[in-house]
Parts: sequence; structure tokens; C-alpha cells
Amino acid sequence: MKLTERQKNNAIQIIDVFKTNGINNPFVIAAVLSVCYKETGINPISEDLYYTASRIMKVWTKISLEKAKQLQFKPVELGNYVYGDQPTGYRSKSRSLGNGEKEGFLYRGRGYNQLTGKNQYKTYGNLINQNLVLNPDLVLNPEIAAKILFIYMQRNAIAYKIDL
Repeated sequence: MKLTERQKNNAIQIIDVFKTNGINNPFVIAAVLSVCYKETGINPISEDLYYTASRIMKVWTKISLEKAKQLQFKPVELGNYVYGDQPTGYRSKSRSLGNGEKEGFLYRGRGYNQLTGKNQYKTYGNLINQNLVLNPDLVLNPEIAAKILFIYMQRNAIAYKIDL
């Protein structure tokens, strides 16, 4: 499959970030790029959440058909529900993403690794010296997305069985 110029440039940006941070193993870089290709086409994207009821129930298996029908084709409402805390949202307090009421859609998945939730936007923003809470769409910038991807992989290398 042939990559577009944008995909090539984004891949180069990711490789540069990894190499700048001392990761030169071509197998590790290839693994990261292959995951990025599968998940986002090597383009930092934003989760749109414009889903049918059946798709909602596949992704969030505990949502009832009735609730899924209420939320289908309503991305803002769906985001606020699935990324919001109980009692008005889907998530238990123990699995909270740190979103305030009606902030679920605002802090939906973005970037190469689909950064999700106000807590992650704050944490990763602090790590790269960007205020992602005030401007979550910065995660769509390929340079910023590549930095977040590197830090995310570094922090989660054991879970992904990657030797960084």
C-alpha cells in the first residue's frame, strides 16, 4: 500500500522524535509505525463518535439498545455519556477520565494513540509543555502527536512488550 505525502511526513516526524529520544532500534520504530498505520493511517485523528446504535453497543458492550438508540448519530451526547462519570455518564468513579460534566466529547480520543480524557490531556500536556486542556485540538498537530506518542509508548512499554 502506497503512503500519501502526508503519511510519509508524519512517519518521518514520528521516527525523528523516537531517534531524538535515543530509540534507534528499527524494529521498535517499525512496530510503532505499524500500530499507528492500523489505528489512524499515520494521521493524527479525532474520534468522531458519529455511530449507529449497533456500533455503540459493539464498542461499549454494557450500553442497552434503548440507550444506544438515544445516542446514535449524536457524537457530542455520546462522547459526554461514554466518557462521563456516573450517575449521568457511563463510567464508574474508579474508572474516571477526569472529565467534568459535558466534557466527554471535548476530551475524546485524538492523535496517533487516541489520547482520551481530561486527566490524560493534562498529564501529557504538562510533559510536553503544552496546554492541551485549553486547546485539545493541539493533539491533531503531527509534531505534538508524535511527542505524545513517544511519551505514551515510553510510559507503557511493559504493557506493550516493547523494549525501549
